[in-house]
Amino acid sequence: MTGAYSPPSGTGTALSYTLDPKHRFVVAGTYEVPWGRGKALGASMSPVLNAVIGGWQLSGTWIRSSGALLNSGTMTAPASAKKIGQVGSGNYWFEVTGFAVQPAFTRRTNPWYYDGLTGPGWSNVDFALAKRVRISERYKVEVRLEAYSALNGMNWANPNLTVSASDFGRTNAQSAGYYGRQVLYSAKLFF
Repeated sequence: MTGAYSPPSGTGTALSYTLDPKHRFVVAGTYEVPWGRGKALGASMSPVLNAVIGGWQLSGTWIRSSGALLNSGTMTAPASAKKIGQVGSGNYWFEVTGFAVQPAFTRRTNPWYYDGLTGPGWSNVDFALAKRVRISERYKVEVRLEAYSALNGMNWANPNLTVSASDFGRTNAQSAGYYGRQVLYSAKLFF
């Protein structure tokens, strides 16, 4: 899937970027805690104690993506652009010297891509802790705690790529669709 950033009409030309990162790394796993009846630790545990500390399961996912490739649109631009990599208000993600709005009726001469110029990387960790308790032969209850963005890190948006904008070349916003830590807890009855 490829997308391009386009400025609102009347704001000038823009760089664009692909939505696909160059590199994406995903690790996921589930670990059943070895405590409780029939497990390595506490195999002969009482049913009451087993209902409290036995049968827990921990699962998690870690996703790490490199920054999206920034693609230059029609503008007056230098032959190369240096990545600075700073985020937040007042900081530049890349060197903006030499970029300007392309004069009307002028052919584009700037390069499509700049070597090593990508947007900010993206990283996220999600965890879940779950336990099933057998009430009877037929009924079971599962309690579950899920933490999305468990480490509550910040994922920055791509820099503003509208060459006529006052914050051109800066990234000072959170990535769209990414929120801080969210915790969800639930209970299910199986019968």
